[in-house]
Amino acid sequence: MTLRYVSILLALFITACTGTDRDAAAPTGPTVSAADNLSATTLTTQDYRQYLSARGYSELHHMVDKPNIQQEIALDYHSNHVLAEHARAIGVDQDPLVRERIARANRQILITALVDKLKAEMEYPEEKVLDELAFEYYQHNLHLFTHEEARRVAHILLKDQYDCPCEVKSLGERIDDIYAELENGTDFAILAAKYSADRANAENGGELSKPALEEGPYVPKFTSAAFDLINVGDVSNPVRTRFGTHLIKLLEIIPGQTLPYEEVRESLIESKRKELFDSKIEKLRSDAYPTLDSLDLDAMNQIIKDLVKQAKPESFIESKRTPAPTAAASEATPSPTESTDSTDEHHDQ
Repeated sequence: MTLRYVSILLALFITACTGTDRDAAAPTGPTVSAADNLSATTLTTQDYRQYLSARGYSELHHMVDKPNIQQEIALDYHSNHVLAEHARAIGVDQDPLVRERIARANRQILITALVDKLKAEMEYPEEKVLDELAFEYYQHNLHLFTHEEARRVAHILLKDQYDCPCEVKSLGERIDDIYAELENGTDFAILAAKYSADRANAENGGELSKPALEEGPYVPKFTSAAFDLINVGDVSNPVRTRFGTHLIKLLEIIPGQTLPYEEVRESLIESKRKELFDSKIEKLRSDAYPTLDSLDLDAMNQIIKDLVKQAKPESFIESKRTPAPTAAASEATPSPTESTDSTDEHHDQ
């Protein structure tokens, strides 16, 4: 494509954006050459104006005074336009399947435009009424706006067998050593880095990334022990779970609280607006449904069977599907949950 041709396209594109008086004198439609000479197709400023008018403000604003973006859009639009015109010239648009796909796309575009129009014209109740509806919902669903008490904790995970960067000792000996060092004033975080088999959290003093909640995210025995701790700084007795033995330290008690209505008011009012609009759309859609008695499902079923017979099976895709694993293979492969040691990754089960 020559530089002169690109310059002509850009000139047309920029003229369309600036809206000069030449629009009135410009031809209103493209001139399409014979199908074997596609490059002769020309587009008018009106074509570009119509194409660009469907784009939003932010997208158009991003194009202003940016020739590279304008050139890319102009060339892309032109090539797509040429190919579409070529498809029409050789009758592609007359294929029944293509026509149905075009009709389906048109229906979806119309439905989207209808929804946008109804939304713009929707008359909502006064703000006071919406506020009352939102507050009523808030009062009846306080649990949705309440954060339960949480416990920020750290732990040292010990395995029955040697699995830490410390000298090889039995599980009992290692537990005794840790409690002895805690009694002597050694920081729990230092001991976690030294002893814990949960290496993902050991370097962070053993602190878990998510606080413990009464409903999770950790296994019940671990959670129960965390909530049995009374004071910040307390360390639990050894807690046995399927992951090993834990020593848990309470770092912080995060009180449960209910968000005040003022903090959620705007979002609830907006939700009520959406609920009212969705109800209107749902009624419009349900009114459009035919009665079941008027549906000839037997005829539809026969049509589907006929189309299945006519359709070409997707043999290539079918042949590329991964075969189902055998029972032996399934049993031999542990699940991610079974093979992961870090408590931080496990939820209640």
